[in-house]
Amino acid sequence: MAIRRYAAFIFSVCLVAFGLSAATTGLTLVESVLFRALPFVDPGTLAAFIAPLDVHRRLTSQDGAIERQRAEASPLIIDRTYIRAGFLTEPDATSHTDTSPIHFQVSGNFFAFLGVQPLIGRPLVASDVNETPAPAVLGYDLWLHKYAGDPQVVGGTVILSGVTLRVVGVASPSMAFPAGANVWTVFAPPVTMTPSLVRLAPGTQLPTLAAAFPKLDVQSIESLVRPAHPTDTAFILAVGVLALLVAIVQLVSISLGNALDRAQELWTRVALGAGRWNMWTLFARESCVVGLSGAVVSWTLIPGLSSVLAAALPFDVTRGQHVAVTPRVWAFSAVMTVAIVFALAVSAYSTAVSLGAPTLNLSRSRSSGARNGGRRLLIAQIALTAALLYLTGITARSDLALRNASLGFNPADLVLAWKPAGNDDFAASIAQAPRMDEAENVLRQYPGVTAVARSMRFPLEPGRFGGTLSLPGGVRFDPMSVRVNYISASYFSTLQARLLQGQAFTVGAGNDVAVVNEQLAKVLTPYGEVVGRRIRVTSFDGSVVGVVRNLANGPLDAPIEPEIFLQAPGMLARTFLIRTAPGTTLTEVSNAVAAAMRTKNVTVQAMSDYVSVATAASRVRSSLLIAVGCASLLIAMMGVVSSLLLSIKYRARELALRIALGATRGNIRRVVMSETARDVVCGLGVGLGFGIAAARVTQALLVHVSPFDALTLVVVLLVLLSSAALAAIYPVESALRIDPYDALRQV
Repeated sequence: MAIRRYAAFIFSVCLVAFGLSAATTGLTLVESVLFRALPFVDPGTLAAFIAPLDVHRRLTSQDGAIERQRAEASPLIIDRTYIRAGFLTEPDATSHTDTSPIHFQVSGNFFAFLGVQPLIGRPLVASDVNETPAPAVLGYDLWLHKYAGDPQVVGGTVILSGVTLRVVGVASPSMAFPAGANVWTVFAPPVTMTPSLVRLAPGTQLPTLAAAFPKLDVQSIESLVRPAHPTDTAFILAVGVLALLVAIVQLVSISLGNALDRAQELWTRVALGAGRWNMWTLFARESCVVGLSGAVVSWTLIPGLSSVLAAALPFDVTRGQHVAVTPRVWAFSAVMTVAIVFALAVSAYSTAVSLGAPTLNLSRSRSSGARNGGRRLLIAQIALTAALLYLTGITARSDLALRNASLGFNPADLVLAWKPAGNDDFAASIAQAPRMDEAENVLRQYPGVTAVARSMRFPLEPGRFGGTLSLPGGVRFDPMSVRVNYISASYFSTLQARLLQGQAFTVGAGNDVAVVNEQLAKVLTPYGEVVGRRIRVTSFDGSVVGVVRNLANGPLDAPIEPEIFLQAPGMLARTFLIRTAPGTTLTEVSNAVAAAMRTKNVTVQAMSDYVSVATAASRVRSSLLIAVGCASLLIAMMGVVSSLLLSIKYRARELALRIALGATRGNIRRVVMSETARDVVCGLGVGLGFGIAAARVTQALLVHVSPFDALTLVVVLLVLLSSAALAAIYPVESALRIDPYDALRQV
């Protein structure tokens, strides 16, 4: 008995830790990413100016200078600051960790404009622009993990990506703007650059500002910091809450069984004068020990689990925000601990009161309340587990479908290489180096390189560059928005993309030819032959010479958009796509690109790794659900064991009589299993219905899988039924070992 009670205590502590850790970690992510206050002074008055990507709206240098002058003179704006991508990069962009620099150059008033003070040291100022080494402010995570949080770093020099910087400050943990930045240096914005951020005059609304600057896309700063689609974070929180509910249901079931096991002890206490208050304080104390022990374990795990989860999620989910447990999250965890303690105490106390007599030979009328409570708990537990397992199965199938989605090209041995935009030395280095097409030819000569192409946007790249498609010649055709990509002649052959009709570009072909993807060809087919069809996309007016298989031109879980490919004019196609021989390393490719472009500041990334990043959110969702689902299945099996043992305890005399009257082992098995089997089936029906409903709510996260999936349904049924049968082996065998004489002689 003592060993069983000790095991129940350990298991209960683990359940509390499991439930609290799951729910609190999910809440930590949601709080940090969606609800934590922005670290800026009066963020509601901040707005961002975004240069439009559509071909027909893109700004020239002259437009940029005019818009800057208008912003400086506008009464709607009282202050402005400038931001651009920095020049510190890692040789392999897929290796970003807390020690990898994410660099942005900012104007000297950036920190003062936002009203942000560094944790240590001072912010950047305008006079830092001409200093050598360049003054820099480091991000908190970079400082903590790369330099062990050493305050002596401030005032000294550091080397990042081969560049020497003088550290003047360390940003606060909440400051990771823009885009997860962890290194900031100063630059002098050119006169052709429009402001990146502006502060609105009192009383000015965002729509008013947007109307005053129609050539720019105006957004709130909130939209740059918060994820555009918070479904992933909400999903993780929902999974955590379900795990907490599973744990609470099993905890209450254990508490109920514990009270029944101690019936003789409890009624001995009553016989010795213990009143109801004494009984309540006894269970309350024991529940406090279990709840607080589990809470301490969970509070130890939560910070680490939150960091691991945040690191596993892609940037689109966290937006580079520092994920940390806030006081509000700790308060939630404390409240849930109190709720768990109260639930345990109430269930144990209610069970003890329902016994009604100081013996274990309980009559059916007196014990029906506790017994029915145990059955309801089992149904709830099976229902929650079935819902979780169904969500797990359908999410795993969706993740598998996403990983196997057709890309339209071969990502193996394909490398992306580009030079970050917005660098002072970029134009000079390119002017001294061969032209981009000559650099492309130089790269082809390097050992290990089998094909090279250039493009403005590569497959799966976020963002959109587009224009409006129309058909000249009097054809009745509603203009539509299409993607536009500028490429070099060898683009499709380098990607190993299949041409469906016509031909690809040839070297030296004019700028009046285009290739369209399969999706756009379907739109054009009703208007006659696609190849040879004359089309117009904003400034382009020419003929279609080929149709290429659909290339993934956005998120993998999004539909393929109609796309048109045009010959790259001048420097517009600045991303290299390099097909390498097997065994060629990224470092070798990086050195080759740096030599061809005469600059060391290049970013190199394997396309296969880029694809892996594109599926990271789906992979995290399925992995998280598999872990929680397996834990819930184990807990549910324990629930079946507890329910059967409880049923056997209630029905000990009945089973003894059956054995004494000659019942076979098969009869006893059927009697013991029948009631629990009904509860399991009932829980399965409720849980699967709830799981299908939840899948409909989260349908936006599913790829190529319907919320009602027959295969997943059948698998969950088989898994839960077989698990319940396996869990029933020990209780049924214990029922078969009942000694009729010992059971019937109890009074």
